[in-house]
Amino acid sequence: MKKVLAIILAVAALLVACSPRISQIGTRKAESDIVILYDNDVHCHIDGYAKMAAMKKDMEARFDHVAVVSSGDFSQGGPIGAYTRGESVIKVMNEVGYDIVTLGNHEFDYGFPQLYKNLGNLESEVVDCNLMDLRSGKSLFKAFSIKDFGGTKIAFVGISTPNSINSSTPIFFQDDEGNFIYGFCTENIFSKIQQTVDQARSQGADYVVVLSHIGIEEDIAGLTSRIIASSTSGIDVILDGHSHSVIPCEKIRNKEGKQVILTQTGCYMDNIGRLVITPSGEITTELIPTKEYNKMEPRTAAVVDSLTEDYNRFSNRLIATTSFPLAAVESATDRPPRYQEMPIGDLCTDAFREVCDADIALQNGGTIRAGLLNDEIIFSDIFSMVPFGNQILVAEVPGSVLLDVLESSVYLTPEAFGGFLQVSGIKFEADLSVPSKVKVSEDNMFVGIGEGERRVRNVKVLDRKTGEYKAIEPDRLYKVAGSDYILSNCGNGYTMLQKYGRMGKIVMKDVEAIEKYMTEHLHGVIPERYRVPQERIVLYKKN
Repeated sequence: MKKVLAIILAVAALLVACSPRISQIGTRKAESDIVILYDNDVHCHIDGYAKMAAMKKDMEARFDHVAVVSSGDFSQGGPIGAYTRGESVIKVMNEVGYDIVTLGNHEFDYGFPQLYKNLGNLESEVVDCNLMDLRSGKSLFKAFSIKDFGGTKIAFVGISTPNSINSSTPIFFQDDEGNFIYGFCTENIFSKIQQTVDQARSQGADYVVVLSHIGIEEDIAGLTSRIIASSTSGIDVILDGHSHSVIPCEKIRNKEGKQVILTQTGCYMDNIGRLVITPSGEITTELIPTKEYNKMEPRTAAVVDSLTEDYNRFSNRLIATTSFPLAAVESATDRPPRYQEMPIGDLCTDAFREVCDADIALQNGGTIRAGLLNDEIIFSDIFSMVPFGNQILVAEVPGSVLLDVLESSVYLTPEAFGGFLQVSGIKFEADLSVPSKVKVSEDNMFVGIGEGERRVRNVKVLDRKTGEYKAIEPDRLYKVAGSDYILSNCGNGYTMLQKYGRMGKIVMKDVEAIEKYMTEHLHGVIPERYRVPQERIVLYKKN
């Protein structure tokens, strides 16, 4: 950790900020310039692709060498993607004509069979230097691809975050015995990246452009895109993703003191990035806000309209009404808070518990991606809220295991953690002044809890007959409802639940359970009790 901190401090000292250039497209003619349009973290916001296609045509009309690339998270994160398991997004990207992509962590959310199907239909190259088949020791995809632009060779290197295993579904990366068969070079990722860059250079690459789904926030390997830039040599540009950061141009010194440009477009196609390499070797990057770029390529727009109409026919039915918004975000972020109880989390877990006739329901906060903000809630609103297509299952879990689960849920609190659980039928307190005793493996899987005082206390379970909360009984089996992601697939690291979840029974999809709860249990009206958190989770610190 000290080593990582030292690297971070060194990077901070070496950063040289570019003057932010968020501009409209220029008008000069420069046939020999190389133009690369780039995006990251589009997350199924397919409307933006018609603008990307139009911009590509604009560039091709004025420049001889144009490419379009993506740094990942294109096939998941929105209802239209979940509805088709990413296939609709692939159709639109093919219409745009992407040249090269790398994989974001959410490309794995549908499982490897669907990943291979989607990428088999994708008409662009896939590069990923650190996704490995652990059985053979070989990469699943090409580590890099060299493109010739009029005699200038550019190598595109792909890097996926090692967090993909934990933030997607860990079981997808395992065999039937629970052994990991796919990995991301977590322990030797820097040497893997350097080896790939060196190989690209040895094959004649004049420039190396990294398509990085890493981001500027530390992952489980202590990795950020800035650390990659400062700890390697031979990289010219990093087109970054994953952290949803808006970075027009940031200059970082590599380990040889040479300049590396880091850039990221944000997310949801709010900006389109443009990288330009001139014949003299000047490299510039800029972000073009799509709200200020009004052109749309007709054929791509037509594909988007057709897919949207098909989805709307499925999703526009009225489910419920509400007199208040069920917000799922904080004012300072576009993500639901992942360190506290949320009213919308109370609603979702109540739905799972009631519909499944369970004692307790659990849901990881990272699954909740949007709020319910309209007076009328239609099915697509629910799909936007929980877009991952998880199955709800019911399993019998000992009270002693549930105590470990709750302790693990708050091990990072007050830091954000996608595995912070929303709950129903159970309530507890957590003293955050107590250091966490939870043991976590290198790949962020829970492997035990050490001796000593725990954070979680005063755990009580709702007695469905009396309506009263009673102290949890460690030896009792409780009927628990939750997603297969958490209960059986080790999602967010909850390994202790897997054997119980695998013996459980799948009931229905999460969106169907929420719809059923709203229509049949709430009779189409969201009650006032969901306006505020119901104090099922009380977090505090002693003086």
